[in-house]
Amino acid sequence: KYKWAIAGRSISKLEAVKKALVAINEEMKSLELVVGNSLDHKEMCAIAAQSRLVMSTVGPFARYGTPLVSACARYGTHYCDITGEVDWVRHVVHKLDKCARSTGARIVSLCGQDSVPWG
Repeated sequence: KYKWAIAGRSISKLEAVKKALVAINEEMKSLELVVGNSLDHKEMCAIAAQSRLVMSTVGPFARYGTPLVSACARYGTHYCDITGEVDWVRHVVHKLDKCARSTGARIVSLCGQDSVPWG
C-alpha cells in the first residue's frame, strides 16, 4: 500500500482540498498535509528527504520549480512534473543530470497537461 500526502504553501488551502477529497472518499481522512514554500530550498530539501517520489504542478516552473527538483536530485527522490517549459527543462537537465544520476533520482518532466497537444 502506498502512503501519500499533498503539499503546498497554504495550510488552509490544503485543508480545503483534503475536505473535498474526504467528501469523495472517507479514507482520505488520513491524508497527510505538508506545508512548504517552493522558493525555500531548505523546505524543499525537507520534502525531498522524506519522499520517494514527488509530483509537481507548481508552475511557472522556471520561477518556482528549480528548488524542488534540485532537492529531489540531491536526495535521490524521483520527480515528475507537468511543465511544458522546454527551456527550463533543458536548464534543469544541464544543471542536475550528473547529481540525479549519482543519487539514482529519476527526473521526468513534460508529463502532464502543459505538454499534451490540445484538441
